[in-house]
Amino acid sequence: MIKLYNKIFLICLGIFALNIAIAKNNNTKQLKQNHYSYLAMDCAPANSSTALEINNAKVYLGTGGEIFYRAALTDAGYEIPKGSGIYSIFAGALWIGALDDDGNLKLAAQTYRTNGEDFWPGPLDDNGQTNNFTCSNFDKFWSVAKSEIDAFNADFADGSIDNAIPVSISTWKGPFVDTNGDDTYNSTNGDYPKIDGELATWYVINDKGNTHTATGGDPIGIQIETLVYGFNTDELDDVTFINYTLINKSSENLRKAYLGTWLDPDLGNFADDFVGCDTLRSLGICYNGDGDDETTMQGAGYGENPPFIALQILDGILNSNGEELGMSAFVFYNNAGVIGNPNDPQTDPQTAQEHYNYLTGRWRDGVPITYGGTGYNEDSTDEVPYMFPNDPSNADGWSECAAGNTPSDRRFVMSTGPFDLLPGVSKKMKQAVLWKRQAGAFDNGCPSFASIQQMADNVLEFYDLNLAEDNIPPVITIDSCEVCMSGCEPCDVQLGTNPFIAPTAFAIDNIDGQVEVTVDDSNVDTNANGIYIISYTATDNNNNTIVKELEVVVGNGLNVNSYNATTISMYPNPANNFVTLDLQGNNATNINIYSIGGQLVLSDVLNNNNSKKLDIIKLNKGVYLYEVLNNNEIIHLSKLVVN
Repeated sequence: MIKLYNKIFLICLGIFALNIAIAKNNNTKQLKQNHYSYLAMDCAPANSSTALEINNAKVYLGTGGEIFYRAALTDAGYEIPKGSGIYSIFAGALWIGALDDDGNLKLAAQTYRTNGEDFWPGPLDDNGQTNNFTCSNFDKFWSVAKSEIDAFNADFADGSIDNAIPVSISTWKGPFVDTNGDDTYNSTNGDYPKIDGELATWYVINDKGNTHTATGGDPIGIQIETLVYGFNTDELDDVTFINYTLINKSSENLRKAYLGTWLDPDLGNFADDFVGCDTLRSLGICYNGDGDDETTMQGAGYGENPPFIALQILDGILNSNGEELGMSAFVFYNNAGVIGNPNDPQTDPQTAQEHYNYLTGRWRDGVPITYGGTGYNEDSTDEVPYMFPNDPSNADGWSECAAGNTPSDRRFVMSTGPFDLLPGVSKKMKQAVLWKRQAGAFDNGCPSFASIQQMADNVLEFYDLNLAEDNIPPVITIDSCEVCMSGCEPCDVQLGTNPFIAPTAFAIDNIDGQVEVTVDDSNVDTNANGIYIISYTATDNNNNTIVKELEVVVGNGLNVNSYNATTISMYPNPANNFVTLDLQGNNATNINIYSIGGQLVLSDVLNNNNSKKLDIIKLNKGVYLYEVLNNNEIIHLSKLVVN
């Protein structure tokens, strides 16, 4: 096998070997990044909290990454109706995980902050760093009312300010309207906060302030700005809106990134809850296990006709193709203290990898979710990323109630991805928390989601009409690769091709029409075998930026398909998380997947002529070579593109 491997790769390495200089540069960049990381990790844990009270809900927030939670008291943080002493959410937080270009996992996640910290207050500088001074200065919230902004604008209508500027406006740190275009916030020049809603609270956090003690994950270098707001109207009295802006302040590309909202939705009495989802509406839902949410030692209940609480994605993150991502996975897990087994694969995650598994729609041990029951069915191959996606009133569907599960203390992770987040690029996601109490919902046993679904439709309609903004970047199209030996994904170039002319590209924006594209092909060396990246960047007038990358493989040229004497195929190709190797009746014993540089990255045993599903979620974006063997003889050699 070793001799056969060497023989094949003497040919392939001549085509695909990575340029040593590139590897050295990447190692140098990693060393610098690690060096920077040790310079600034001295932030103290966050201390500040606040409560937003604009409508029927009292919403607690914290600067340590938590939402709907009172960390200092380890107590519930989403009271609705406010003043009732009854809570529908105990705690929530953001989780984000991604792979760097070397396939290393970077992750930041938070739950109750009782076992450590992964987030700290404040922004990151242009080098992706912070310090305790910055963290301390931003360990606070900035809140402002629309009525204050309206009065300020009326005062400044004649170009001068006659009245005292409210502190909420003069000290504002969040997004703003730049009236004079100098890119600096100064309320004396007429600049004012840019918010949604009648009352809004803004704050900023990062994951580089100190060592990640909550998950043990490697820091990402992410800055997250959050705007929480609401409306005091009958239609929106039970709705809270949240806008997130993520900025990659590191010098590294983030690949296969997933952003998730972790929620512990204690619906009154926490011990009798079910959860489910609506994939069409990107809706995660918590509901009571029966028609009476009793008040017991487990907490104050809502009584008869208990409400639904739901989390909705209104505007999703855009991937590199400009497509909006909704809910990509919905996973529930149980309180380890309640079930009494901290090692159970369906309970609280402990490591960074276990958090990432939940984000990508798997159990904490990496086993895929499978349809039916509790979603953990070891003998099943019916893999799904969403748990309990059917209406509970549908006796034939998959829901907790219809499956006869035992109500308990649920948590869930609702995530979106995968997407790339390149250095300096920002991504936005907008959500809403919905609360609905419907008389008679439990009259027939398992309830219907109809009332909370109708509410979600109404909220989305309101959002689209009143709050949606242009967040769609231009679409870049790369012209045909005239200098290439084959198509553009990737672009194969003959060694020694000079001069090299990068394929041209154009970009079209949905609002601005055609916009300029800048091309960076400075690292392409057609005199050295290797793989190189060309970056195409386009930005519209609303600062929506897209970066599209084209891989250029420089080599001597070999059509790997000419080596193939079989009809074996792999699909989908390009792929993301999984591929299926279809042997089409050929006998085969093994498959090996190699990086362009010749490194074995995945190997698996095949069962003769059966198809094989392969997990490639850990493979970084790029081009790979795979070989299929039958008793140490290569019978198929081809490319796999991971996107």
